[in-house]
Amino acid sequence: MRRVKLGTRVIELLQPLSQSSAGSTSVLHHFAIAVDNIDATVSALRAKGVEFDQEISMAFPDLFERWAKNIFFKGPSGEAIE
Repeated sequence: MRRVKLGTRVIELLQPLSQSSAGSTSVLHHFAIAVDNIDATVSALRAKGVEFDQEISMAFPDLFERWAKNIFFKGPSGEAIE
């Protein structure tokens, strides 16, 4: 895993262990988007018909040394969006 930071933005680059571990037709395994209010964002996405792979869960401390909530859903090419 590699992390690229630019100001307050962080991109984590991950390589799947194998082709089959990506689990999609996409070359991208997953990407994450930080939001100010995950509960409101999830509600807005659900209202648009987005189906989530899991309920909101607490994640390990993120890059800013605080606990974070996360949730996953599939993008148009099968990639996971966190």
